[in-house]
Amino acid sequence: MPQVIEVFFRFLALGFVSFGGPAAHIGYFQTAFVQKLKWIDQDSYAKLVALSQFLPGPGSSQVGFAIGLRRAGLFGGLAAFLGFTFPSFVLLYLLATIGADSSGNTIIAGVIYGLKLLAVVVVADACLSMFKTFCKNRLSISLAVLSAVCLLTLQSLWMQMGVLCAAALIGGLRKTQKQLNQQSREGISIKWQPLAFFGLFFFVLPLIAVNSQWLSVFSNFYYSGSLVFGGGHVVLPLLQQSVGDALTTDQFLTGYAAAQAVPGPMFSLSAYLGAGLTPDNQLLGALLATAGIF
Repeated sequence: MPQVIEVFFRFLALGFVSFGGPAAHIGYFQTAFVQKLKWIDQDSYAKLVALSQFLPGPGSSQVGFAIGLRRAGLFGGLAAFLGFTFPSFVLLYLLATIGADSSGNTIIAGVIYGLKLLAVVVVADACLSMFKTFCKNRLSISLAVLSAVCLLTLQSLWMQMGVLCAAALIGGLRKTQKQLNQQSREGISIKWQPLAFFGLFFFVLPLIAVNSQWLSVFSNFYYSGSLVFGGGHVVLPLLQQSVGDALTTDQFLTGYAAAQAVPGPMFSLSAYLGAGLTPDNQLLGALLATAGIF
């Protein structure tokens, strides 16, 4: 339990200052948990980051959950998620309920702009640090450069998935005999229960949610989170489709702008949207939408 509490407050502190989106969050995590606290080594951290890019949903939040899981078990993972998401959830929920509008406040706008510039430095430092650590031979350097060129030239979901698959295939073909022997000794273990739960929610929940407003909110946001690869802005079209005509375009764009301005995961936009979709009980709607999309 002391470790769970420590995980919660470490991630809560980051949740208040982690501006800049998923790439910046990964940089903050690396500084805090790899370099300073040494909860995880650099190689394991890089594997978590790589895995998060291949899974649907919010990438940086998945990395944070995995770090908490390694540190203090399942409750540690939940504590990491709650701590990191709580500040942005509260801010966006308040925006939805009291209609706070800080767009005309030049002081707040200036502070946010300065924090975004700081996030650029954090991202650059993380990229440089990971490049020095992992790109030590011609193959890894070539993969990094070619991946960057492809992703910058054609920014699409299919290009991202293609680059990931190509890099994985090349890396697999280039495995040394020593690595193959080590993998053979360790074996591969698959935990089927979480995968079964994922499939159950994905396929069955929409069928039983048609007669319940609350289940429908959870199901729609769960569906959006399950189909988004790459995180961040990619989720916007699915979210806009899920809210339909229940929210105006201006309301949706206001929430989107606020989600970019607050610290923490951008997927916390779901708190704003969930509250707007359920005027009878905005807090429950915000909680269900946030739980669903994460």
